[in-house]
Amino acid sequence: MENEILDDNSLNDQPIESTDLEYGGFRIRTGAAILDALVLFPLSYLAFYNIATIKSFTLAFIISTLSFLYKPLMEGIKGATLGKMACNLKIVDVEDLGQISMTTSFTRNLPWFVFYVIGQITSWETFSHPNFAEVDNFLEIGVLAQDSSASAIQSIFSFIFLIIVFIVAIDSKKQGLHDKWSKVYVIKNHQ
Repeated sequence: MENEILDDNSLNDQPIESTDLEYGGFRIRTGAAILDALVLFPLSYLAFYNIATIKSFTLAFIISTLSFLYKPLMEGIKGATLGKMACNLKIVDVEDLGQISMTTSFTRNLPWFVFYVIGQITSWETFSHPNFAEVDNFLEIGVLAQDSSASAIQSIFSFIFLIIVFIVAIDSKKQGLHDKWSKVYVIKNHQ
């Protein structure tokens, strides 16, 4: 078989050996992540607008939750985010190379969930700060966010997160630690 990855329906018809797979490496996955950031740009813009103008923690919580859910829901439903689809990447189960389950998708996205929780704590503490209503620029907001008890935890976890993700660049099957513990491959989806 010529490094050809088949769509979901034909995966059941013809067996594919893991040695025939073309794995999605670090650069193409980074490109997909950049495309996903562009997809989420409207929510990011609304988040910045909210912090600077509206100053609603409820709106910040909703925006953050929607942003977080995009990745695990898309990967659980479609096997890829829009960025991964644009880069012809697909996440498949290691066992049968089929569609991953929603549980597997959320397990794979645990590092992003940790960032989400830390971000919610930081956001709550920032929005609750007595001087937050008077702050009118992002530099001052950044100073308030640095006062958050979660700020140090976020810095430490950022380092751990980089290790989890950068393993993709050196692994023979291009798996990050999050791919390994959820037992998935990110493959090139040639149709």
